[in-house]
Amino acid sequence: IESRKNRGMVISQPDFLKNMHRVLHINLLDHASMKDIFEMRLVLEIGIADLLFLRKTPASLEKLEAIVTQEEKTTNKVELVRLDVEFHSMLYKISGNTTMQRFQKTLLPIFDYVYNSFRKPTKTEKKDAVTHRHLLNILEKGTPEEFRNKMRSHLTLYFNQI
Repeated sequence: IESRKNRGMVISQPDFLKNMHRVLHINLLDHASMKDIFEMRLVLEIGIADLLFLRKTPASLEKLEAIVTQEEKTTNKVELVRLDVEFHSMLYKISGNTTMQRFQKTLLPIFDYVYNSFRKPTKTEKKDAVTHRHLLNILEKGTPEEFRNKMRSHLTLYFNQI
């Protein structure tokens, strides 16, 4: 509801994410709620495949390529985490779904909290992992089904721990 001069109170389009952003804070949520929200993120990232294939452009693939190239060159752990977030954020951007983009940004602090509570992958898990390079290659030349399957594999460590 908005108050407008000379018009009184009018019903406006609600911005549910704005209100959600106010309460989605790691100090306000218990561990179980944060885990549930993290699981929702995993499901969204697997389910985003069809939108990516529908809306990808050469320019968006070039941006992903730049992120992946940077990621492959760095050994700095802080930079690797930043690039991981940037890669996944770019996927949301490519989807063209502004609600999912805003939702993902709202949830970033929760992802950090849950991510840091998970065990780190073993050397074998790292060696066998589906990388961002694999996902980019499929996005360039594969199918939505292949992308979904590889994204699921990319996120396997998290699924195994939840």
